[in-house]
Formats: sequence, structure tokens, C-alpha cells
Amino acid sequence: MGSSKVSLVGKIDEDFMFPEVEGSLDETLYIDFLGIKAINSVGIKSWLEWSEKLASRKTVVLKNVPVCVVMQMNMITHFLPENFWVESFEVPLVCERCESEKIDMVELGKEVKIQDGKVIVDLEQEFLGQFGDPDCDCFFEVDTSGDRYFRFLKA
Repeated sequence: MGSSKVSLVGKIDEDFMFPEVEGSLDETLYIDFLGIKAINSVGIKSWLEWSEKLASRKTVVLKNVPVCVVMQMNMITHFLPENFWVESFEVPLVCERCESEKIDMVELGKEVKIQDGKVIVDLEQEFLGQFGDPDCDCFFEVDTSGDRYFRFLKA
């Protein structure tokens, strides 16, 4: 059983055109969001229509999902059909000491795990410490309510 990949680039809005998807329904489809910068209400409606067409596929994996899309996944029912799952996504981070902010890409099963129904975030602080105020020994934490931000993982 093979796989196919689609990369999305730009803003998902009234001008965005979702690509036609080729391949067998048994293939895993990977959708890479790395190039997505924003999504608006018209884009959300278009996404819902396009993703519904992909609901007959066995598995659809979303990669490099930006914060703007994660927020929509958490607010909109059926944004993620049952056969869709998220492999990697952005998380907003903040250092409480100096208020430096950054966004980091995390992977489900690596930095983010689900144990006993709870989301566990384990960030490599030595890597993250190179960001922020050089006079601060930054310690980055998720810059949002974890329960709300990671809600899509429990769907």
C-alpha cells in the first residue's frame, strides 16, 4: 500500500484552489501545510468541502500544521474528519521570565504524547534556549491553555 502527498501554499481564502488528489483510496494521503500562512472564513468553508471529498480515503495525515489552522481545528466541528490525524503542528511558546515568544513545530508521539487521555508536552529546553533574550536563561512553555490548544488531539 503506497502513499501520496499534497503540499498547500499561501492563504486559504476565497482565491485558494485545493488540488485534485490522485491515487487509490487505500493509499495514505499526506497533506503538508508548511506553506500556509493564514485561513479565513471562506477558506474554512472550502476546506470543509474539500476534506469531505477525502473522507472516503483510508487515512489522511496532516503535517506541519500552522497555529492558524490548529485554532480552526479546535473551534470548528468536523474540521478533521474521522480518518484524518495530525502528525506535526506548530505550538506557540513563551518564556515567562523575559516574555520572549516563538513558535515551534512539534510531532505527535515525540514532543507531544497522549497518556491516559491527557496531553503531555515535553520540549527540549536546551534547543529552545537559543531563542529569546540573550540575558535570560529562557525556559519556554506553551503560550496558551493546553486544554484548549490541544483539544483537536482528543477528537
